[in-house]
Amino acid sequence: MGIKIEDVYDQIEEKINNLPSKEYTVLLGNMNAVVGEGREGSVVGAHGLGKRNERGRILIDFCSRNKLCIMNAWFKNPERRKYTWRAPGDCNR
Repeated sequence: MGIKIEDVYDQIEEKINNLPSKEYTVLLGNMNAVVGEGREGSVVGAHGLGKRNERGRILIDFCSRNKLCIMNAWFKNPERRKYTWRAPGDCNR
């Protein structure tokens, strides 16, 4: 049995909570999340791609709790610049 995604976010959140309050926080990583099209408060901008999945919802909730933004959805880019992975057969991104 592998590590649960919630455990990973709990570990990251623990590290964030131990940072000095005046520090800027930049979190980089591949969360295997699709935040989808459409704005979500101050967390997700209007320039996402696709339909939100469960991991996208988990990531948005995590960012909301920790006052973080998912920055790649805040900038208008060509569609080919909005994804980091393509499925075999080029059917999903």
